Parts: sequence; structure tokens; C-alpha cells
Amino acid sequence: MLNQLRGLRNVAHSTMLNQLRGLRNVAHSTILNQLRVSTQNTNHIRINVHNCPEPFEAIGVGCYYISEKSLNRADAEAECASLAPDGSTSGLAVLSDCHQHGILWNHISLKWDYWLGGSDEAAEGDWRWSSGDEILRGAPFWFPGQPNGSEMENYLSLSKNGYFADEAGTIHQGYICQLM
Repeated sequence: MLNQLRGLRNVAHSTMLNQLRGLRNVAHSTILNQLRVSTQNTNHIRINVHNCPEPFEAIGVGCYYISEKSLNRADAEAECASLAPDGSTSGLAVLSDCHQHGILWNHISLKWDYWLGGSDEAAEGDWRWSSGDEILRGAPFWFPGQPNGSEMENYLSLSKNGYFADEAGTIHQGYICQLM
């Protein structure tokens, strides 16, 4: 009888181990399949979100064009508007999010000054994006001591050090366009 009990125990133990191995393999396979589906869906979403028309390129969560030529502010603004595909609008870039600011700056290979879509032209000291939203002052966006140009420097620039600065619209520098 003792041998029968030992035999039953061994069979039960072996059966339970096989069942656990089977469950583990099913669970492992299910988790891997879920990860594959999740990754496929994420990649699919990324592709759709970042399908930027030329000459724009996907950078972070937006479509941007980083100029290779130097223009004054008014000409840069006009150039950005002319790049919009039919049915779309584009303008000088709006970088109101610190994370996106960093992503864009890290993407730029030629570190020089670039026009952005902001100014205090309507009211001195009241910095606004072209969207009408307020441009936050101080760190982490503005270079220490900026803006400092009073009524002579009314336009926003992303300077070669990665911070915002105010500049006179007559100077020539690069520009960053954004598909809105």
C-alpha cells in the first residue's frame, strides 16, 4: 500500500509539474504575443503621427523644417508659410514645451541662432507665441539676463547655446518652421 501511495504521489507530482510547465509556456507565449501586438500598435501609431510631408521631418511630437540658409525675421516667417502643403499651415516654430524644446535642440546639428515664432512686438515685455499663448519667462527656456533688448529686440530666437534670446528682426539667422 505504501508503494501504491508513493506511485500515486509521483504520478500526481509529475502531472502537476507538466501542467505547470504547460501553463508557464502558455503564459510566456501570451505575454510575448501581447508585447508584439503592443509594439506593433505603438509603431503603427508612431508612423502615422510622424508622417511629415517634405521638407518637414519628424522631431519629437511635431513636424519641423530646420533652415540651412540665413534670413531676416520677416523673410523667415514668409518662407515658413510658403512651405505648408495644400490644406495645411506652417509658421515659425512654437516651442512651449520644455521636453520638445530639448528634443529639437538635441536634433539640431548646426548650432547657430534660429528664428522662432514668438515676439513682444504687440506689447513690450509681453512675450507671446504666434498662437497667442504666453512664452514662459526664465529658466529653463531663456538665457540668463534675457530678454534684454527692450524695444529694439522684439523677436524670439533660439540661440546657439540652446536658450531663448530676444533679437532685432533685421538680423539674418537660421529659422525653424513647424507644420501646425
